[in-house]
Amino acid sequence: MDWSQQTGAVSGGARIQLIFVTIESGLVVVDYVDAAGTPFTVSVRLPYTAAWAALATEAVLRRWAADGAMIDMLKIERRDCASVRFSDDERRLQLALSPST
Repeated sequence: MDWSQQTGAVSGGARIQLIFVTIESGLVVVDYVDAAGTPFTVSVRLPYTAAWAALATEAVLRRWAADGAMIDMLKIERRDCASVRFSDDERRLQLALSPST
């Protein structure tokens, strides 16, 4: 998914399937495929406001990957940062993109 060509506050929305979620030192690497089966990777940061928030976020991401669920992913750009929103019919997570993404 080439986000470099996107403009505006919200861009790059897609239906995806999480394949692997790797978490280390607050950084989450999400490997996923789009609807056409093309693989991608995005790196985001866990919330640091509270330990329970990081644990809950990690649990939801790992469950989506284990279940092979199709979820929605949307990139949101603001002046000071960019984030990615992952959501299904019941849950929504919005996580800051890591600088390497």
